[in-house]
Amino acid sequence: MDYRDWHTFRDIDQHMGLPKGSAFRCFKHLRDALDQDRDFLLLEALDHSQTIAQLRLDERIYAASINVVLLSGTARERIEARLRTDAPAGRHP
Repeated sequence: MDYRDWHTFRDIDQHMGLPKGSAFRCFKHLRDALDQDRDFLLLEALDHSQTIAQLRLDERIYAASINVVLLSGTARERIEARLRTDAPAGRHP
């Protein structure tokens, strides 16, 4: 499967200029409203080691990542919208 059209937490954190973990924490809050296999994919290390290694080489995931969540464009938009809403006053990501 081609994962180039999917997004990572690191992609979002960097795009928005937010600290590591911001997108992940937001995802955890939105998780129940998202559908696995449509809105996000879970790549477990045992089953997807080559893909995860490539994402690491491409610097799309954090070095310590073991299992990886990939987000659809729609899920990324929802997370980014929530992060903008939750951003402290005066901060423009």
